[in-house]
Amino acid sequence: MTEDQPILQLDGLEVRYGAVPAVHDVSLTVNPGEVVGLIGPNGAGKSTTLHSIMGLTKPSSGDVRLKGQSIMGMSPEEIVRLGLALVPEGRHIFSEFTVEENMRLGTMARRTSKGLSEDLEWVKSLFPVVGEFSGRIAGHLSGGQQQQLAIARALVSKPDLILLDEPTLGLAPSVVSVLFEALAEVRRGGVTILLVEQRAQQTIAFADRTHVMRDGRLTMTLSAEDSTEIDRLTAAYFG
Repeated sequence: MTEDQPILQLDGLEVRYGAVPAVHDVSLTVNPGEVVGLIGPNGAGKSTTLHSIMGLTKPSSGDVRLKGQSIMGMSPEEIVRLGLALVPEGRHIFSEFTVEENMRLGTMARRTSKGLSEDLEWVKSLFPVVGEFSGRIAGHLSGGQQQQLAIARALVSKPDLILLDEPTLGLAPSVVSVLFEALAEVRRGGVTILLVEQRAQQTIAFADRTHVMRDGRLTMTLSAEDSTEIDRLTAAYFG
C-alpha cells in the first residue's frame, strides 16, 4: 500500500437479495486517517454495504479493495486478518463472558502480538469500562458500557480500518457525546473509520465527508460545513 493509496475502495458495488436490489452501483473511497460517514433512512442499504465489505454478504457484482487488494470472495476471518474490524449494530458482545474475556477474544484477531500491552492501555484510557469492570459479566453492563466494550474489543485487534454500524443506537445523549469524543481519539490514534449512523447532523459535522444513501444508492456527498444546512439534508433524505 502506497501513501496515496486508498485504504478502502468500493467500485460499482451491487447486492441483491433474490430479485430485490439492496445496494446499487455504490462507489466510494476511504483514505488512511479519514473518518467517512454513511447516513440515510432505515432500509437504505447502509448495513448491507458494511456486511458486503466484511464478507458477511456476497455482492452480486462490483469490487471491494482493501489497501489495493481485492477482498471479494474472502471469508470474514481472512478479511479481519488483513486489518479490518466491524462493530455491528446491536454490539454482539459475548454477554455471558466477562469484560476481560471479551477483550481477550478481540486480541485473537491481531496480526502480531507486538505492542499488545500498549494497545490495551490506550484502549482502557479511551473506554475506562474495560479496566474498571474487567471482571464483570458483560451482559450486566449498561447499554452504553456494552457499546464501549464492543468498540474496545474491535480496537485491540489492531485494525487499520474500523467499520461502525449505528454505534449510538439507543444511547442517551450524554453517552453519545462521550462516544464521539472517544472516536475522535481513535482517529488521532491512527485508525481510519467508516461510520454508519442515524444521527445525521452530528455525523456530518464529525466526518471528513459523509455520503447520503437512499434506496440502495449514494445520492449526495456532504462536508462538515454542510452540517448546518438542514434543508439540504432533508432533501437528501427524502428527495
